[in-house]
Amino acid sequence: MSNFLLRATLTLPAASRLFRALTVGAAILSTTTVLADTEYYRHTFFDNSITSDSYYYSSGKAVVPSILKLRDGKLPVDSSTFVTPPNSLRLAWQSLAGGSWQAEITVVDFRNREVLFRGDTLSFWCYSAEALPAAKLPQLRFLDAHHNFSAPLRIVSASKRTLSINLILIAWKDLSSAKESPTAPNTRSCSMNSG
Repeated sequence: MSNFLLRATLTLPAASRLFRALTVGAAILSTTTVLADTEYYRHTFFDNSITSDSYYYSSGKAVVPSILKLRDGKLPVDSSTFVTPPNSLRLAWQSLAGGSWQAEITVVDFRNREVLFRGDTLSFWCYSAEALPAAKLPQLRFLDAHHNFSAPLRIVSASKRTLSINLILIAWKDLSSAKESPTAPNTRSCSMNSG
């Protein structure tokens, strides 16, 4: 069984946060709070799970004989190894001939949210207790709000043969696509599947 933990962030060219800096009157303060919360979601695809057992904005499925460990149809959360407390996502799988699996992480969705990321690079922190050959690592695909999707992309570059702990950087401009290139500002989901 292969597995690793991950955390994902869309990096900004210039991070500008307003986190409750203005305190001149109640109306301005409430406006600042809304802008601060919105700004946070414009550069974070996934950071931590609020729930301790599984990540709500995830899903997965497997076709036997392959295996994907899920908890109530969602990716499980790990609280023992992480980049930022209190947790990370655990992706545990076994790819076997004749089977397949797929896991998906979608952006946090709430009423009136405009999916508009700022940044040009998606970074993933990945950790595995055992070295995994690059050929056994899952592939990534990205989907945007207009249903444009990227071509499959290996998590680790060809120059890296194994994965133990790595920061993976994906530049949006480098993604090719089966339809049209997904646009970073409107990315809705990232799926991982057996390669």
